Amino acid sequence: MREVLTSFPVYNKDGSFNGVNLVTGGVMRNPAADLQLRTSFNNLTNILATFYAEYKIVKGLTFKATLGPKISWYKNNTFLSKDLPGRKAANQGGRASIGSGHGVDILQENTLTYMKFFKGGHKLNAVAGFTWQRQRNESFGASTDGLAVDGLSYDALGTGDPLTFRVGSGAGNARQIVSWLGRANYSFNDKYLLTLAGRVDGASVYSGSNNAYAFFPSDDRRYDLIRWGILVEVVRNTTYPVHFANKNIRPHHVLLPIPQQ
Repeated sequence: MREVLTSFPVYNKDGSFNGVNLVTGGVMRNPAADLQLRTSFNNLTNILATFYAEYKIVKGLTFKATLGPKISWYKNNTFLSKDLPGRKAANQGGRASIGSGHGVDILQENTLTYMKFFKGGHKLNAVAGFTWQRQRNESFGASTDGLAVDGLSYDALGTGDPLTFRVGSGAGNARQIVSWLGRANYSFNDKYLLTLAGRVDGASVYSGSNNAYAFFPSDDRRYDLIRWGILVEVVRNTTYPVHFANKNIRPHHVLLPIPQQ
C-alpha cells in the first residue's frame, strides 16, 4: 500500500474502483477496493490440557508423571473478487482458496524426587527424570482462479478455471525431543550449599548429523552468610557450555543432499 498516494482517486468516472498508479502508469492495489472485495476468514481452535499422577514409593522418594497434550485445528478461507482493479485489468476472474490444518503436540515428563535429612544438619534433595515431546502437523489447501460469480465466494471452487486448479497437502513438519536430566542439591546447616546438575538433550531435527544429542552439565557452590546477620551471599557458579542448539530448525534440513545420478 506504500505506492498509493492520497491524491489518487478512489473511483473512476464510471464508478468502478481506480487501479492505475498515476505516477508510473502501472496497476496498483486500491485500499478501498480491498476492504469491499477481499474476504479472508480464519478460524483457529486450540485444546490444552494437563494430567499428572504422583506416587510416594517410600518415605522421601516420589515418582511423578505428567502428560500435557495440545491439539489444534485451523481453517482459512480467502476470496478475491473479479472486480478488484488488478484482477479486472488482467481479466483473471475471481480467486478463491481454502486451507486447513491439524496439529498435535504432546509433552510427557517422568521424574523421581528424593528428599533426605541426615543428622548433623545435612540435607540432600535429588531429582532424576526423562522428558519426551512430539509435534506433528498436517495441512491441506486448494485454490482456483477464473471465478465468474462473486456470490459463490469460496464455496464453489469447482466453478473456476480448471487450468488454474491447485491442490496441495503436507505432513512433514514432525519432530521429537527427548531429555534425560538429573540434579542434586546438598546443604549443610543451610549455610554451605552445593548443586550439581546435568542433562542430555536430543532432537530429531538433527538426525543424520553428529549433533543429535548434547550434554549440558553445571555446578553451583554457595556460602550463605545471611544466617550470621550479614546480608551477603558468596556464590561460585561454574557452567560448562558445550553446544548451542536450535530446536526450531525444520525437519530434515541437516541431511546431506541426495547425490545426482
